[in-house]
Amino acid sequence: MKVWQKIVGQIFAFLGMCFLGTEAYLRLFAQKSLCTTKTCAIVGHYVRIGEVTIVALGFIFFALLWLSLFFYFRYFKDWLNKFIIFSLSLALAFDGALIGFQFFVLGKECQLCFAVAGLLLLSALGYSVSRKKTFSAALFLGIWLSAFSAFYVLDFPKPPPPLAALHLLKLTPAKTGKTPQFYLFVSLHCGHCSRLIANLAINPKIALVPWKIFIVDSKKEDLKRISYLLTDKQAKKNPFLEILRLETGKVAKKIIEQQKIPPELEKNISKIQNYFKGHRFIGVPLLIVEEEGQRLILTGTNHILAYLRQIKLVDREVIFKHK
Repeated sequence: MKVWQKIVGQIFAFLGMCFLGTEAYLRLFAQKSLCTTKTCAIVGHYVRIGEVTIVALGFIFFALLWLSLFFYFRYFKDWLNKFIIFSLSLALAFDGALIGFQFFVLGKECQLCFAVAGLLLLSALGYSVSRKKTFSAALFLGIWLSAFSAFYVLDFPKPPPPLAALHLLKLTPAKTGKTPQFYLFVSLHCGHCSRLIANLAINPKIALVPWKIFIVDSKKEDLKRISYLLTDKQAKKNPFLEILRLETGKVAKKIIEQQKIPPELEKNISKIQNYFKGHRFIGVPLLIVEEEGQRLILTGTNHILAYLRQIKLVDREVIFKHK
């Protein structure tokens, strides 16, 4: 084996060891870091074992890797080759997952992490090039890319927005005062929601308190129906009645098909869904009552109607006969 092959095979592992050794020293003894951007600090909050620990473990890994490479290129032992391949495979999978999480879930890029990822990939590829093994180079690259891309396939819910930031339909009472704020989450494909909306539509006292109504559906046909509700004049007076008319087919299909979906509507629905998923709510209808900093959360038509009867907003009820 030529000298250049031995150098290429171990130089990047040596650089990785020096790089993380310097970073570990700065963090432990100088309370500083090679990465000075805020992004590194943000990403560090998501490390369960602590930033210093993961840097120290990275330094130990690169030190062991370089020692293994150093002795392999002198003695060419088969067990050292297997150990190096095994260690690099584990490290590449681990690093690919870390970078994938940052890139696709957090939307942040830690410069330190990307530098380490580059040195690790170069260590793996350099080892393969020095031994003239195309398959191992492809294998190493494939392991890292597989772990990295796994986070693109998975749909992680984003941090939920505040409830006050959600907007869709609303019912504002004629007289404003210190009354609870009602937030109702419903679906246009839910029989229980239809029953609840029918009861809200026929009780005039419902209009005495402020309501915000959030529809969780996001298919194209649903967005057109929501667009109709946002532009219809009657929906502004009694959104519950207009939703009921929409669900019972009282609104002509041609009118719905002609609706244009506003660009901001999809963003609003996405926020609503993120809020719903982020708080791990699992079913509709769901009512949140907010008053003086306190929140009451009710799920299911029966529980919601029972509460509204208790506070005397519902005094009559539609009875649905089951066939």
